[in-house]
Amino acid sequence: VKMKLEELVEVVSGGGGE
Repeated sequence: VKMKLEELVEVVSGGGGE
């Protein structure tokens, strides 16, 4: 589940902008 965590971190770091 490391990929999912990294993806979540990226989304949070990007301000949740798709």
